[in-house]
Amino acid sequence: MEEVSRAFGVPTVFLAELEDATLSNVSTLERFMWRNTIVPELRLIEDSLNRSGEPSARGGDRSALDTQQTLR
Repeated sequence: MEEVSRAFGVPTVFLAELEDATLSNVSTLERFMWRNTIVPELRLIEDSLNRSGEPSARGGDRSALDTQQTLR
């Protein structure tokens, strides 16, 4: 299980059976996963979009994906 976790960047707790999980700790784990796996990937996408954007965008305007709703 640790190899799968490492390969996909998913915390092992998300690969385990959470039989005794509560809504509170699952919610916390979900935010943890977003902050530590998905958001960093989104930042790489943003950077790529900003590097390959229109010339006017390179002059100061930047793309930014909105993750605030998800991270609440």
